[in-house]
Amino acid sequence: MSSIMKRLSLILAVVFLLSIFLVGCKKSSTEQTSGTAKVNTTQENTSGGSLVNKDKRLVIDGGIWDAPPVYHGNPFAAGGIGPVGGVVFEPLFQWVSVTGEYYPRLGESMEDKGTETIVHLRKGVVWQDGKPFTSKDVLNNYYLGFLSGWMIWTYLDSIEAPDDYTVVFKWKQPTIMNKFLVSQDGEVAPYHIYGKWGDQVKPYISKRDAKGQLDEESNKALSKIRTDLQAFKPQLPLGTGPFKVKTVTASDIICEKFNQYWGAKNVHFNQVRYVKVPTNEVAWSLLRSGQLDYAGRVGPKNVMDEILQKNSYIKMYPETDLTTFSLIFNMEKAPFNDLNFRKAIVYAINRDTVREVSLYYSSSVNDVATYGILPSIKDRWLTPDFQEKLTKFTYDPSKAESILKEAGYSKGSDNIWRDKSGKAMKYEISVPGGWSDWVLAAENMATQLTQFGIPTKVRTIDNAQYWDMLNKGNYDMAIEFGVGAWGFASHPFTTFNRIYNGLARELGLINRNDPNAKMTKKFKGPNGEDVDVIESIKQLAVTLDEQAQKEIINKLVFVTNENVIFMDFLEKKQPVWINTKYVEGWPDKDDPLIYYAGWQMIVNGQLKPR
Repeated sequence: MSSIMKRLSLILAVVFLLSIFLVGCKKSSTEQTSGTAKVNTTQENTSGGSLVNKDKRLVIDGGIWDAPPVYHGNPFAAGGIGPVGGVVFEPLFQWVSVTGEYYPRLGESMEDKGTETIVHLRKGVVWQDGKPFTSKDVLNNYYLGFLSGWMIWTYLDSIEAPDDYTVVFKWKQPTIMNKFLVSQDGEVAPYHIYGKWGDQVKPYISKRDAKGQLDEESNKALSKIRTDLQAFKPQLPLGTGPFKVKTVTASDIICEKFNQYWGAKNVHFNQVRYVKVPTNEVAWSLLRSGQLDYAGRVGPKNVMDEILQKNSYIKMYPETDLTTFSLIFNMEKAPFNDLNFRKAIVYAINRDTVREVSLYYSSSVNDVATYGILPSIKDRWLTPDFQEKLTKFTYDPSKAESILKEAGYSKGSDNIWRDKSGKAMKYEISVPGGWSDWVLAAENMATQLTQFGIPTKVRTIDNAQYWDMLNKGNYDMAIEFGVGAWGFASHPFTTFNRIYNGLARELGLINRNDPNAKMTKKFKGPNGEDVDVIESIKQLAVTLDEQAQKEIINKLVFVTNENVIFMDFLEKKQPVWINTKYVEGWPDKDDPLIYYAGWQMIVNGQLKPR
């Protein structure tokens, strides 16, 4: 499967699990421009003199997307759909990652029976072209998900539809994720549009061997189907969701309320407008001027405090973003392939300082190198005794110096460290340009390492090339999302699966020259035993006993920390900005819906324009 399709399948999953950045529209007689973002800010007075959102419009921070004519509506091809997935498409169930709660969407109920999960579909749902939504669409959706490498097919044996409104997911064996897997992917492939490709894919599902693999001939056939599917470029996406895409330009995407939506009576907004906001700086400008009703943007403490001081209607709630910011090492090249060198780097960096300058309202990670799981959930899975056994990497430059000397490195009279060949050290920390928080973190760490005697510079890379650069190994150190708990966030399986099956190529843990390379390296566990991390992750997914799960998790945590697979420096708290002036019904700051299921607040009628 191509890297594009792997990344796309992740994006399609995540878009239904995380909230969308909602931006309120204020009316004014002029159009204001901030960077490339133009926001219509017309304001109208009621007879009482108060400002109202007369057009019942939300303007959303859309980030970036491909402009027409590149833009299209095929979610399975590069350049498709852009940021509108949350309004156009729906999952069977809305899953709230941090609580494990499920809200019915296209599915009304779900019965999990271990080896099979039965979903009863909502009746009366139509696609945005008026065609009825049935189980045939769901089957087609997952057939194309098989073609695109959706995670569910690692565990799913088959999928059946005994009638128009019942779907049965049959598992290879019971897993800890049955309900989550059924809920994570949006229904994006109506049969009447994408059926010809789904019909071609279906026969190959039963051709998989015991390990879930297909023979070369089958893979070639699927590759041909995939290429043909990706060549299909409808002008606009089409789903069953509450809003339908009307127009797309380089700067805006306009979505209008879909009046035939099954829950239309609860949707109180008439229009959603996505505005292109390419950088945090542009977002700060919009927040500063009070033009956003809801946004999820980070910034330095002084910038965030200034925004709050300038507008009393704006509130900011820091919510865990289910990830850590991390310094990763290119372990395919020296000296980063030396565990002792990686340990020294961690000891040489004051991570509290990095957090303070880059993302102040986040939580520091300053004890271990990394747990491999979110620090905020570690006490749920790791006993105090086990945590005590983990090596602590608290800031200690003297210890860093001692480790380097014992490992054969030396320091010259110029106070610069030499590698084992005697060459003066000089390295770079790579970071995507425009990611202001990452840039600030990289600059601070580079300064600290330089002062320690390892001259380090920051190298900014265009965002479009950044992750390809990491996969190719063209870096020394870099900033990355280390622990990424998007998806099945309430369970450590998610993060370890991402680290060793997702980040392995970036980290240099597998052969980068082999596109089909798998992680084979074994590590020593807490009792000196060999730990095969890939097999451990597979076992974790199908281990239903919680105590047995914890034993596997302990091994994976130990391996990940003791080998300094990367260095976490903070658990990201994503600032959620809400503007109480134009939208009412905002929940309490501790309500998980405010960040983890933003569109659920629209669908259930909780949010309304003032």
